Amino acid sequence: MAFRIGTTRDLLTASGKPAFNEAAFEELQRNPDIEWEWIPEDVPEITPEIAARYDGLHVNLPRVTAASVAREDCRVKIIGRNGVGF
Repeated sequence: MAFRIGTTRDLLTASGKPAFNEAAFEELQRNPDIEWEWIPEDVPEITPEIAARYDGLHVNLPRVTAASVAREDCRVKIIGRNGVGF
């Protein structure tokens, strides 16, 4: 089973392109053990439903609270906030 990563849509420009270099996403797409996608919903806070779909989250502005990851079916193992470095 692939490691699923979701990226929040607030990291897209008005034209639908990533707000930063696309090379990082190209690396993710080359790895057969990773499934990556833009999170379909544009949300101010990560919901428990979103946390149940992904193993990793790449977020910019949406809040991640205790409630976001409190459900038993939460898959999230790691959350990276854009702008904090690598």
